[in-house]
Amino acid sequence: MGALALFVFGFDNEHDSFQFDQAAFTVGYQPKEGFGALVDVAAGEDMKILNASEGSNPNTFVVVQGFVQYAKGPLTVIGGKFVTLAGAEVIAPTGNSNFSRSFLFYAEPLTPTGFRATYAASDTFSLIVGVNNGWNYSSLAWNGAAFYMNYALSDQWRVSLRVGYLDDKGGFVTGTGIAQTLKEGTLTFGYDPVKSFEIRFEGRYDKSSQSSFVRTINQGGAASTYADNQTEVAVQGVYKF
Repeated sequence: MGALALFVFGFDNEHDSFQFDQAAFTVGYQPKEGFGALVDVAAGEDMKILNASEGSNPNTFVVVQGFVQYAKGPLTVIGGKFVTLAGAEVIAPTGNSNFSRSFLFYAEPLTPTGFRATYAASDTFSLIVGVNNGWNYSSLAWNGAAFYMNYALSDQWRVSLRVGYLDDKGGFVTGTGIAQTLKEGTLTFGYDPVKSFEIRFEGRYDKSSQSSFVRTINQGGAASTYADNQTEVAVQGVYKF
């Protein structure tokens, strides 16, 4: 596995190591009519990154969501802390087809706080509006895009391809403070030996317009070295229930 950059692409921020990524527990009561509530708590190395994005001290525990709701007919209103609607990737690994997150994932709002109303116009179409504290960041600018493809090879095997692009104009998403353009290609194979468990095999290549990927870390007085690309290989086990 290649050394990671000065920034993190999502949550896999440890190289050449094993780590406990995330375990989550959700308790909710969400009736179709009347009042309800939901609390989603998670722990693990992933939560250090989520806490840092929210401006708090990194630790391995966080309340990802905590909100109350009221439902009446086709209308549902929630108030509190909830996950964003932006992007194709989510905080919980079970909802993603790749092991690593894209560059753009960390540029999303992640967990806004406020109110959100959903009107179910039909079984397949809903209108959603909300008022919340917005993004986790302000006075910053970046552009990006990502392409995803998932294909089931069999009942047990699947393959996922992701190609991403990020123009980090202020160097905030990358955590370097240096404007740079990044590209990534990620190929993931998923194998389900049983329905509730998946093993993911992933290869990833990142390229930057700047040499901001750590190649070697300073040891014994020697200076760190950097490169404009990095390669990652990883194996992940995901238990779903």
